[in-house]
Amino acid sequence: MTLAIWPGSLPQFAERRGYGIEADDKINSFEPEKGKPIERAETTVAISEMSLSFIMTLGQLQTFKHFVRSLLKHGTEPFMIPHPDTRNQVEVSLSGQKKFRESYYSPLERRVAIKLLITGEDA
Repeated sequence: MTLAIWPGSLPQFAERRGYGIEADDKINSFEPEKGKPIERAETTVAISEMSLSFIMTLGQLQTFKHFVRSLLKHGTEPFMIPHPDTRNQVEVSLSGQKKFRESYYSPLERRVAIKLLITGEDA
């Protein structure tokens, strides 16, 4: 399966505001009747959630919506995007029920916020 690639016509660098990575090590913890809590890894796959926001022109916003709805099948398919820290292409998936959030930035621009799941060694 060939993965879609973040379109070159969309912003290639996210805003500093709104950027963050939250590691989720999937640790299960429980307290036995005696002794300290016991922790175990739920999975051996590393998972991180990355928050990004972009300022897009109205034309770029239409390109982005087409990318999500058509190429990513309403945000259900994984795709490749340059990692903001390394600029290496990483495989990601849109996270959450709402695949993106759009807000007013200026008359001809919108801020688009997305959350991405990164798995594997790039997480």
